[in-house]
Amino acid sequence: MYWLIPFLAWLAIHLYGSRLRKHNKEHRKHLLAGLGHQEDKIIIGFFHPYSNAGGGGERVLWTAIAHIQRTRPNIVSVVYSGDTDATKQEILAKVKRVILSLAQFRPEKDHPAQLHAFQKLLDENPQFKSDDNPSCGVRLVLIGGSRNDGDRDRVAQLRGLAGELGVEPYVDFIVNAPYSTVLEWLSKASIGLSTMQDEHFGINIVEYMAAGVIPVTHASGGPLKDIVVPVDGKPSGFHAKTPAGFAEALKKVLSLSGEEELEMRRRARQWAVQRFSEEEFEKGWDSCKWDRYLP
Repeated sequence: MYWLIPFLAWLAIHLYGSRLRKHNKEHRKHLLAGLGHQEDKIIIGFFHPYSNAGGGGERVLWTAIAHIQRTRPNIVSVVYSGDTDATKQEILAKVKRVILSLAQFRPEKDHPAQLHAFQKLLDENPQFKSDDNPSCGVRLVLIGGSRNDGDRDRVAQLRGLAGELGVEPYVDFIVNAPYSTVLEWLSKASIGLSTMQDEHFGINIVEYMAAGVIPVTHASGGPLKDIVVPVDGKPSGFHAKTPAGFAEALKKVLSLSGEEELEMRRRARQWAVQRFSEEEFEKGWDSCKWDRYLP
């Protein structure tokens, strides 16, 4: 009869485990349905007791979640917060939306058009601003190289223009940034902006897309014909020609639902890796039969 006690203990644990698994399955089903997802998604839970505080921990948390959203579309991230006085919309509003520009501070890059487009975006869409705390609003981050006195003067003029347009609190200039800083901002950005007309190619745009950043480019040259093109019949980014057009394109990206934004990021990255990887370059190089001219 001594065997009966461990057997009953095992049976109780087994029955409890079975009931717990059934309860968890039902809870998972209702949770996914409430979040608007199907049952085939994986749920990852994060516990952060002060998600609405706006400190460094929150930035780490949201950076991790943004990375998961970009790279693992089958995962749903759920944040459990002790901030019962804040709605999920208020908490999500803390997530920074970054419009990133990567281009040397040369005249043909047309940085003034970016500032005018950004002004129009904020003036016509005050929901993207945060007058009380500009760091929480949409930001335009301009990263570029400065080669000489002419470039340095140009940066100073651009800073002055940002002040004249009233967008200075929402604009960052990062001059001659190391590569590690460029990578850091690529990991944070929502949009990659390029306003140069008749760009022959546009390696910065490929960098945007490879990082899963949605490109908004000038409707001309390589970015229009070769880089930001439909993938599987769906857009991988947007094109424009005027500051007003760029402002409208920026609004479209910022207004995408989470699922739509994630899908467009995926398409952009898929196309960049598929079309412009080193492996694809080598295939194209060999296929042109360059060596037939060798003796």
